[in-house]
Amino acid sequence: MSLNQLRNLIDLDISDCNLEWQPDFSSFQAMRKLDLSKNQLLSLDGALLPRNLYYLDVSQNLIHHLHNGTCMKSELREMDISQNPLVCHCTLLEIKQWIPNDTYSTSTSNFYYCFSGSWQYPLRSYLDTVTECLPVNSINFSVWITVICLLLIIIFLIVFIFVTNRRLSQCSKYLSFAYKPLHTTDTSVAVGI
Repeated sequence: MSLNQLRNLIDLDISDCNLEWQPDFSSFQAMRKLDLSKNQLLSLDGALLPRNLYYLDVSQNLIHHLHNGTCMKSELREMDISQNPLVCHCTLLEIKQWIPNDTYSTSTSNFYYCFSGSWQYPLRSYLDTVTECLPVNSINFSVWITVICLLLIIIFLIVFIFVTNRRLSQCSKYLSFAYKPLHTTDTSVAVGI
């Protein structure tokens, strides 16, 4: 039996099944509760989740990244993403509402964390200090504009130097043979014929 034959599932628990990839449940419109905990998932893709999902448990996986608005599902009310080695990035702001406020306490601080390089940070304190991500397109656009402007400036300078050197070399050829009037005294000599 394939998963496609089970589209009317409401509650699915596939925890502790050593899943290494996230199954596509996007067509399971009746599903309200999904437990993917204690697997080997490396990322979580919101595009593969059911639209009407109410509860999601992805705790104790190997999730580093969230993709495609994972937590922006309109019906999602509860989510457990604890004990995952998340990479500290501004995209984690979307999970801030799912992180308990008591993560500063010693009993829960080890459950919610993120990594940046070799450093591990408490997730709540990281999320309290991070700012929103700039859209990738706006970053790329500004970088491209800067690069194009710099290239135009470099091209202008090269052309300017070339033209200036060419004019100077042409002028120097003519300067040595240029007509220079002689300074004479005001006495004029008449030459008779």
